[in-house]
Amino acid sequence: MRKLSGLLLAATFFAIGCTKTSTPATEQTNNDYQPNTVGSYWKFKDSTTGAFSTMTSTGKMKVLDGKNYYIFNSTSPSSSTVSESYLLKANNFYDFNGLFSTGSSSGGIIFRYLNDTLKVGSSWTLNAGGITSSGYTIPAVIKGKIIERGITKKVGANTFSNVIHSRMNMQYDYTSVGLGVQEVGVYDIYVAKGIGIIKSQSKVGGFGSNYSVTSDLVEYSIK
Repeated sequence: MRKLSGLLLAATFFAIGCTKTSTPATEQTNNDYQPNTVGSYWKFKDSTTGAFSTMTSTGKMKVLDGKNYYIFNSTSPSSSTVSESYLLKANNFYDFNGLFSTGSSSGGIIFRYLNDTLKVGSSWTLNAGGITSSGYTIPAVIKGKIIERGITKKVGANTFSNVIHSRMNMQYDYTSVGLGVQEVGVYDIYVAKGIGIIKSQSKVGGFGSNYSVTSDLVEYSIK
């Protein structure tokens, strides 16, 4: 579960921390909730470890399941490895595709974290891919809901306007291994228009393991 939560935080709710923005919130000019212009970047701080990570838009695209995803590169000071994450913007939905592969498991989880046209209280459900391990496939389901919209949100030293707060509940269907459906994470995501994700709060658990992580945007530049 920690691996999948990490993918979510690194791939979309990209670590958060510093004190200075390159583009003040009052100068937001982009029309959607996740800019992808070449060279734009977002730096986040993880509340648990204090570590920083940075996500940068490459301007390139990748076709996944017949859909055109924008490619973002993610880096952290603790690793020289550059990992890719993939963003789909379609029909006012925003999805991050967290592809992964380890020695024992592989798969891809689609994190649908926003529909920018929905009213407060509106919701969505998505069959969100899954993981394959030891010959078993574990499907994932995302249930999302708009909690607040049009709000002002202070994150660290910065105040952002025109923010939407959404909540995702993630479930894994372990029926194939006799464990039924388990809720494994609840994610509160704050997204500012023209900026992207500014804060994420994650509560991840299941099978006796529970932990919480907050990531805050601390530095960014929209090109």
